[in-house]
Amino acid sequence: SDLATMAHGLEGRCPFLDHRLIDRAAGYSGANLLAGGRTKAPLREIARPLLPTGLAASPKRGFELPLFAWLSGRLREPVRDLCLATGGICDSLLERTSVERLLDRRIPLDDERWSRRVYAVTALANWHRHHA
Repeated sequence: SDLATMAHGLEGRCPFLDHRLIDRAAGYSGANLLAGGRTKAPLREIARPLLPTGLAASPKRGFELPLFAWLSGRLREPVRDLCLATGGICDSLLERTSVERLLDRRIPLDDERWSRRVYAVTALANWHRHHA
């Protein structure tokens, strides 16, 4: 389901389908679901002996892509080629000099903001290549 939802820009929430987990969860009252003010208290309780120490109690984290490492490393040239291609977004939608300045990091941005902007321009260039 993860591949299918990601292919369409969706976030899927797949349920736990193990009948033993479902049976156990059905026995909890609403008050037990947020025991101690923590989310997923029953699930954390069940997972604690199965996971490395402290992992079941750790806070929720998002999945972060290493965009800066990719875009300034091995994807640098393919991204440049795509974004600056003849007949691409720089010939119809964006100013070539602005895109070049962004790609060459001549715009003062921290690594995260630069990565997000380059990713957005790259996504637009890829869409344009396939749909314009």
